[in-house]
Amino acid sequence: MRITKKLLCLFFLATSLQYSYGQEASATLSPTQIMIGDHMELEIKVKAPQNSSLILPKIDDDHLGNFRIVEKLKTDTLFSGSQSILQLKYIVTCFEDSAQIFPALKFSQGIGDSFATQPISIQVSSPNIDSTKDV
Repeated sequence: MRITKKLLCLFFLATSLQYSYGQEASATLSPTQIMIGDHMELEIKVKAPQNSSLILPKIDDDHLGNFRIVEKLKTDTLFSGSQSILQLKYIVTCFEDSAQIFPALKFSQGIGDSFATQPISIQVSSPNIDSTKDV
């Protein structure tokens, strides 16, 4: 019984510490169903304390699995109280037809303090081609 109470205390302490820093990261891809090579907009939002030293993940073709960066769009930084919100936007595509998973992006803030976005499911389809007809 004592071990259970200690574990619960540790869990609530760890949870409250994570939320006390106010760190959040989210990523969205739109649309989530595309034809091979179609473009999607990737929007990443990171919320962290203003004076924190945030380390961004590498966002390039080598770190995104089957997804490719087409264009990096404007980056915005918004301030709300003691928090800063970083908004990164990219145009991405995929040339593999099937269900794809856009990977989680991991952010770091200080030593041993990291948080990540959730992976995103995307459906990539091939165009229907009738090979019996002339082009």
